[in-house]
Amino acid sequence: MKRPRESPAAAKADRPRPARRPPGDRGAGAAIRGDHAAAALDAAVIFACALVALAIHRRALAAYFGLDDLVIIEQVRGLRPLVVGPWRFLSRQLFFGWAVPAFGANPLPYHVVPWLLHGANAALIYALARRRSAGRLAASAAALLFAASRLHAATLETPARAGEPMALALALAAVLVSDRLGAWRVIAAALFGAAMFAKESVFFLPLVLLVPGGDDSRLGDRARRAAPLLIAGLIAAIVLLMSRAEAAHLGGEAYERAFGANILLNLTTYAHWAVDLHGVLPGQVSAIAAGAWPAGALVTLGLAVLAFAAWRRAPLAAFGAAWWLAALVPVLPLVHHTYLYYLYVPLAGLALALGGAIELARSWLTAAPGAGDRLRSPALAAIVLTLVATHALMSDRLLAERLALHMPGTGIPLDPDLRKSEMARHTAAGVAQGLAGERAGVAFILPSELSQVYSTATGAKQAPGLPDSVSYPMLEGALDGGAGLRVLVANVDSVAFLPGWKPGYGAFEMFSQSADGTVFPLGRGADGFASAGAAMRRSGDVAPAVRLLAGAVGEFPDVARLRYEYAHALYVIGDSLGSRRELTELLRRNPTDTLAARVRADFGRTQGAAARR
Repeated sequence: MKRPRESPAAAKADRPRPARRPPGDRGAGAAIRGDHAAAALDAAVIFACALVALAIHRRALAAYFGLDDLVIIEQVRGLRPLVVGPWRFLSRQLFFGWAVPAFGANPLPYHVVPWLLHGANAALIYALARRRSAGRLAASAAALLFAASRLHAATLETPARAGEPMALALALAAVLVSDRLGAWRVIAAALFGAAMFAKESVFFLPLVLLVPGGDDSRLGDRARRAAPLLIAGLIAAIVLLMSRAEAAHLGGEAYERAFGANILLNLTTYAHWAVDLHGVLPGQVSAIAAGAWPAGALVTLGLAVLAFAAWRRAPLAAFGAAWWLAALVPVLPLVHHTYLYYLYVPLAGLALALGGAIELARSWLTAAPGAGDRLRSPALAAIVLTLVATHALMSDRLLAERLALHMPGTGIPLDPDLRKSEMARHTAAGVAQGLAGERAGVAFILPSELSQVYSTATGAKQAPGLPDSVSYPMLEGALDGGAGLRVLVANVDSVAFLPGWKPGYGAFEMFSQSADGTVFPLGRGADGFASAGAAMRRSGDVAPAVRLLAGAVGEFPDVARLRYEYAHALYVIGDSLGSRRELTELLRRNPTDTLAARVRADFGRTQGAAARR
């Protein structure tokens, strides 16, 4: 039986026609092009945020090595015991283990790594804010506020603190990919585990994933998202504890912990530093600032109110506030360690919280009825970008002022980190020039009678021996007792710091330090003691010069210049008989020396003048 068939014309007439597109509707192609345009705009903003981060902190590239850097380089070079283990494996053992053989004592490459990581962190903060449903304005503001903070100088100018930007970059990347499925969960866990081996203080950060986001996910879903990171952090913590990192690296009185009022005082101190927009040297004294609690408490309360108010409309605010607190928790119990660079990771949370505040303001403005709806968002954007730009310019100015501050009457920087690093820089340059490639031991003559005591809080001179005061020799401290100089100048065999004459340094090259921090050569052995005594006498410090020269003459009795300077110093203090005795001895021991001829001429003039009288 044949089936009925219709003619091709009838089939074409009955076939449904596609709906005509309305004018201006370009279909899926337009949507794809729109997605590409949005991605390109996000990429441009990310690049701009990273560029601002690098530009504001460009001065970090000119910094020298700090004391912590020298200690780690000493360990790599075998001048100190090196404890091998998982503790900060990435930021110390791997980074410095690669950098020291590659770059030696050239500080620039060491600083490039944390500097670039800072730019990357600004970009990652923008990406994370966008992932947490923030608009471009809020995400840009969060990234730029973090990028431009002048508080990061304490971190970026010391390569030993590279663990801070390294750990933040890895933790941000881990959080960014934590909401993906499959192998991405493993990648997220691996990234966070690596962050723990850069700086273990990020341990509590996965808890921020329990904060509701813009997707209204249930607590169980958020817990499953956070679980790989929490497990990775727990495994890393167990590994660190089993390696006894706590006892080997974080033990002793310096890392003493307490769980009392110090926790709140530490919190308010950090909160006050975070919003200090006018002090040139916040955190100059690395200790709890008891007077900071009113401002710090206000900041903490404001964050809590913001997180509550923005819980549903702008969840980024609560996420950022949780990040701020989770990053600070590990360092709050420390009694003696309240350091500005501990703020690097928490400031990412504070910046995200402020981005959440901007997102909340935008949502209120767009939801409010009334005239001028189209002008509200551009006006908010103009205000926010103006404030962010003002903050960046203020940070840049304050960073420049910080470099210009010096202890009164000296060329020594007032900032404690810069003080040590610049002393190390001047010393390495002076010693390298003085040795001119020759291998030798180095001794610094720094008479205790001429030492000055400066306040670490104000930089002003103080009377020595004040109650409850602790002092240390700045040059010796900046060079880690001399070992730091040995890694900076390869041809230095050993280093000594002499408060005056001491026996046994006849083969050492002698150096001293001027008030501006410059280190200059004095000469070798006896000649160096003679130069030091002459310099002290010329500056009016005759009594310590006499003591130094007397001891040196006893060790080197046949050095004509040393005895001549000793005689000169005795004459200045009024001991003419002693001065003549030393000059007579000089003639006896060194009759052919050029100084002997000068002494004879002086004696002849003196006798002639006496005869004429």
